Order: sequence, then structure tokens, then C-alpha cells
Amino acid sequence: MHSQPPICTPNDPAKPPALLVVELASDLQEGRNPDPAAVALFAAGVEAWLDHGLPLEVALNLRGEVGREVGRSSLKRRQRDQHLRQAAHMCPGESPWKQAVALRQEINIFLSRLWPSWRHHDAPPPGASALRSHLFHAARAGRLPGSASQIHTITTMKP
Repeated sequence: MHSQPPICTPNDPAKPPALLVVELASDLQEGRNPDPAAVALFAAGVEAWLDHGLPLEVALNLRGEVGREVGRSSLKRRQRDQHLRQAAHMCPGESPWKQAVALRQEINIFLSRLWPSWRHHDAPPPGASALRSHLFHAARAGRLPGSASQIHTITTMKP
């Protein structure tokens, strides 16, 4: 009798495997220490792939459209938030709150004046400021926040 090859499941059901894998990739890409749960899940998945020949997406329990959508939306949100944090640092203000207020104004200008003509491009136009380039990439990744409070929450939370 052959035993069923292991399929990885996270210890925390609130964090689906796709979310853990995306967080692991983002942490590694951005030079942060990854979540030990994500590392353990990935290591177990690779082991199942090597030992049992399972496709890696099966071994990591990433099957199906739901897994891809969870991973896709998490990655896009993390990308958006990273660009918003970088943009906030470029805004005037002696406190994170004042920077969030200034960034909200920049977002409003960007969305009303620039985004309609930039939205179909793959990159910001040549000569775009660093701030507007970050807003472009943030907008490509997801909906931009509309209030200073939302911006403050995003730009002050730890990635």
C-alpha cells in the first residue's frame, strides 16, 4: 500500500497557503526575514515535490483558481502598499500624518489629471517624477486609497 503524499497545510487557517507563499516571496525580494510559517510550508512543499514527484503547486496546496486569486490579490496589495510607502516619504510633512494628508492630495491630482492618459501604459512616461512613478505603479497594482486615514494606515504599517 502506498501512503498518500503530503500536501502542505498551514498551521494558521486564516493564512491560506497562497498567501504564505506570496508573503515569503515578497519578504525575500525586499530583504526582510520571512515568516517562519511560510518558510516551513515552502520547505515541506519542496520536500513533497522532491520525494513524491508532486507538482509544486499541488505540494504547496496552491491548486485552483481560488489559490491563484488569493495569491494574486495579496501580491498586488503588497506592491501597491510598498509604492505608497515610498511615495509618502517623498511628500512634505514633519509627521507621518501630515505626509499622508499631502499624499492624499497628490493621489487626487494624479487620478484626476494624469491617470486617465497613463492608465493604458506599461510604465510611467519618461520624465515622470519619482513620486508620480510610484503612484503609477501603485495604481497599476490596485485601487488607491481615498482618505488620509487609509493612507496613514497603509504607510505606517510594517510591511
